[in-house]
Amino acid sequence: MVRYFYAHLFGSRPDLRRLFPAELGEQHERLLNALLHVITHLDRPATVSYLQRLGRDHRRYGIARRDYLSVGQSLIASIAEHTPRTWSEDTERAWTNVYGMAMDTMLAAAQQDKDARRPASWEATVVSRRLDRTGHTVVLQTVPDQPYAFRPGQYAAVHHPELRGVWRPYSLVRPGDDATRGEVELHVARTPHGALSALLCDHTFTGQSLTLSSPGGDGWTTQDTGPLTLIAAGTGWAPARAVLSEQVQRFPARTIDLHIVARSRDHFYDQSHLAQLESRHHQLTCHWWWPRDPDRVRGFQRAFQDHLAGERSLAARHVYVAGPPAFVRDTVGTLEEHNRPLSLAHDPLPAEHPQTPLTHAERVLDPPRPRWVNPSLHHTG
Repeated sequence: MVRYFYAHLFGSRPDLRRLFPAELGEQHERLLNALLHVITHLDRPATVSYLQRLGRDHRRYGIARRDYLSVGQSLIASIAEHTPRTWSEDTERAWTNVYGMAMDTMLAAAQQDKDARRPASWEATVVSRRLDRTGHTVVLQTVPDQPYAFRPGQYAAVHHPELRGVWRPYSLVRPGDDATRGEVELHVARTPHGALSALLCDHTFTGQSLTLSSPGGDGWTTQDTGPLTLIAAGTGWAPARAVLSEQVQRFPARTIDLHIVARSRDHFYDQSHLAQLESRHHQLTCHWWWPRDPDRVRGFQRAFQDHLAGERSLAARHVYVAGPPAFVRDTVGTLEEHNRPLSLAHDPLPAEHPQTPLTHAERVLDPPRPRWVNPSLHHTG
């Protein structure tokens, strides 16, 4: 259905193709996830804020009401094509009303931001670049062209001019107390087949311009000064560091434990900064975790989860978890089952839904149904 939608949209509005990346696989997932979220939560008040956030996010693409209307026509045409037994005038009216509500909510939120003179995006110039010794993680320090305020734990979608239509979320960090120019750090881990992460790691240097979206996510902060535990793996250290820096400034006497996890000792890419924090703040205790045997990473991960499960003191602490989705999911599951801390905040986890077959073997055993496109519908609307 989603592939049909994009074929219909680009057939009727080829000028919109420039807004999308060359490879649409991930875009299929995003559209389907957004559609399922809205329909599943249609009767919940939080859906309005979800749509408002989408509307503000879409400002950076420069799309107008006419573009939203074209998307709506293609979406309804695709749903009608794939539900021939149940499609009726009442069904079409219901879908039209739902989409109209979503469109109006998104457009109104975008207009509110525009009236408040909030930028749709920021151009940020790279002023320093530090690649770790493994070549796996790069820390880019940037200076946005306008003031850029964000809360600890928030993130921004980042766009590189050489990759059309590709935006990826990265956590936001202030480099330190001396960020007099409003510097913002991006911690980027190289991901398999990640075109943007490879570009940022290998071909982004001082003077390069990147585009940042408005800050996303709710961030994390608390007035409670009870004991705090931060658990971070990989570049999950970036949002954890933002939370840590804010907490030691606001509550100097707060007891904080930090568990930082990496795939090897060489993958602790920000050791000097963390060592400075630990030496300056005596209420901060750091625990470093990495597998002694690089061939036994899975066993190490299980051992780390077992250690957390046995830490009964976590029941009297606030806990913040950040890192790769699988790590966060496992850690949150362990804490909820065994520890039940005072509060538990964590990075957002991607929605889980059935995936289309990916490997050759899966395609042979469970071949996907062909998605035919009706050329006559390319000219509707």
